[in-house]
Amino acid sequence: MNEDDVAVARTIRHSPVMLTGSQIKTLRTWARIETQDELGRRAGMSRATVARAEKMGDKLPDHLSVANMISIVKVFEQAGAQFYLPQGEALEQGVHIYYPPRPYPLPALEPKEEPSG
Repeated sequence: MNEDDVAVARTIRHSPVMLTGSQIKTLRTWARIETQDELGRRAGMSRATVARAEKMGDKLPDHLSVANMISIVKVFEQAGAQFYLPQGEALEQGVHIYYPPRPYPLPALEPKEEPSG
């Protein structure tokens, strides 16, 4: 474990669920929260805080307080996401996320024009 990992562990050790920047961005899209500003408003933080978290990619956003991470997780739980740890797996492997299907209206198909010939 390097110094960065130790710093992250100190920040997040009491949080029930930690999400990477990529997971936050993916969940935001899934929850149909269109902007970082909207997620920030719902979670009680600034757009800049959400943007910085999403920019972390596959790393944990170490700048987020435990309270901020919990607020983000609660927004996604309210949208229907479920976070779980399969029996026998360690937290260091990460939590699993279940995204219930979201019905998206399918666009009407345009009829294909037959080539004249």
